[in-house]
Amino acid sequence: MTYQADEQNGGRSARAEDAVGRAGPAPADTLRVSVLASMIQGALKQAFPRRLWVVGEAAELERNRHRKHWFFRLCESDPDGGRSYSLGAVLWAADAQRLFGRGGALEGVIEPRDGIEIRALCEVDFYPPHGDLRLIVRDIDAAYTLGRIALERQRLIERLGREGILERQKKLALAAVPLRLGLITSEKSAAYSDFVKELLASGLAFRLRCFDARMQGEETVRTVLRGLEVLARDGAEAIALVRGGGSAVDLAWFDREEIARAIAGCPVPVLCGIGHEIDTSVSDLAAHASFKTPTAVAAFLVERGQEALRLLADAAERLADAAQAPRLEAEALAAAAEELLRATAAAVRAGEAGMQERARALRRLAPHALAEALGAAS
Repeated sequence: MTYQADEQNGGRSARAEDAVGRAGPAPADTLRVSVLASMIQGALKQAFPRRLWVVGEAAELERNRHRKHWFFRLCESDPDGGRSYSLGAVLWAADAQRLFGRGGALEGVIEPRDGIEIRALCEVDFYPPHGDLRLIVRDIDAAYTLGRIALERQRLIERLGREGILERQKKLALAAVPLRLGLITSEKSAAYSDFVKELLASGLAFRLRCFDARMQGEETVRTVLRGLEVLARDGAEAIALVRGGGSAVDLAWFDREEIARAIAGCPVPVLCGIGHEIDTSVSDLAAHASFKTPTAVAAFLVERGQEALRLLADAAERLADAAQAPRLEAEALAAAAEELLRATAAAVRAGEAGMQERARALRRLAPHALAEALGAAS
């Protein structure tokens, strides 16, 4: 009865325990998982005894690369067949530090992000405890990767050009004197200080609102897009998007398609000042106007205001001259009339004097003429 009660209550039966106890060894042609995993590991080492170069597109990297070891995937898509291929990859901490750490060969050269196509020197590895086939990345070909980045950037520029995206901002009218300004940059940066210092030195009545955005890293796209939205809604007459110089990786965030499209779609003229003299980003191309440095953007706005003041001063002077012209003309006419009056009066006086002299002469000559006339008659 006890046995039946235990079985009905779901407990392990004595019969089941006896069956387990009587279980014998596996057949001779059966492998345990650990043995098979070790065989696979050994076969892979024989098939791939040396490191080899592999080209693929990185995925799941951005969420993993801040860890000690970088775990991601190398992928390839077949646009014709519609298939996709993916292999797990790992970059151990020591190799990540050697390549991307301070002073590493790729620091400031390649931006480790999803979607980047890399040529990596790999070891094909099998990890028996998890049954994972993976690529252990030992090196990355910078020249190949930079070439792919440049190619992708050029293709993006061409695509945006065909869509008319790069011309949208150019069609916006910039205010003659934009005094309500928006600024997108990091408030703790030298770019912020340089920009504000240039405006303050001008003495013009600029009103500035700054949106504190990230200028590099994963938050760049989100914060820059948010800044454009907020400042345009706030009534800015122009928005300056500025950051100082940096490495190719730092500045590459402003080659992102999302930022370029957001700039193009902004209803307010956007003035870009990103990087150094030799840097030109896709964002620069999409903006209303671009300048080499943050200071140059501010100087342009200051010069625009000062030129407007010069034009106003010139217009005011010409207006004053025009207002005085009737009075000056009247005064000139009055002087001319007075001179004419004086000349006329002098002529009249000279005429009167002559007539009087002639009358006196006639009075002197009249008696002689009368006497001569009477003598002739007799």
